[in-house]
Amino acid sequence: MTTEVPLPDCFLECYQYLYPTIDFSRIHFYDGIPEPFGWNAQTAAITLTWGYGSDIHIYTKAGTWRPCDQKGYGYELFLTLAHELVHVLQIMNLPYPSEWIPRYVWRFIESGGKSDCSNDLEREAYVHANGCRDGAGGIDPSRPGELRACTMRWAGGQSPCMCSGSTPEVMKWQMFGNDTFLDMLKAECGPSLVMEKSSAFESTRIMQN
Repeated sequence: MTTEVPLPDCFLECYQYLYPTIDFSRIHFYDGIPEPFGWNAQTAAITLTWGYGSDIHIYTKAGTWRPCDQKGYGYELFLTLAHELVHVLQIMNLPYPSEWIPRYVWRFIESGGKSDCSNDLEREAYVHANGCRDGAGGIDPSRPGELRACTMRWAGGQSPCMCSGSTPEVMKWQMFGNDTFLDMLKAECGPSLVMEKSSAFESTRIMQN
């Protein structure tokens, strides 16, 4: 079962800074991965396109949509969605979003059925965001992901969002002194992490503004 969920502003504003060319009005987010795409229990998220529309759908593993969690789940969700947004940049280089699934499947086959850093579409996303995995399933310390490596230094695994604890629940910025997560992202990581386009499928481009 999948449920569409709103992207919190404290995530959205970070992503708008990191990926300024993405039109977020065309991106939909979900808690839960539809069948048959969720067959692999290790799949944290997946990006799909349906039909010939321009909208893009990002599905996360059921139960992992916890943007306010400060025990690591919120931070990993932030990195996982950043990874998927790199796939959105890849899709933007295709003539039509509907080409994404067959193109991805072809790269998956070419890589020997891999969805790790041996797959060039995944490698671009992992290297930018949440890091390549080592043989034991942990993060490869030599390729931790640029976003993870930078934010871990000052965020220490804290999510950009925190919840008010009130009813109804209100999400607000995680603060570091007088600075928000976004302030720290800009000051400590800077424009080097801003990604305007992907190197995948560079010969074509869609989703013109």
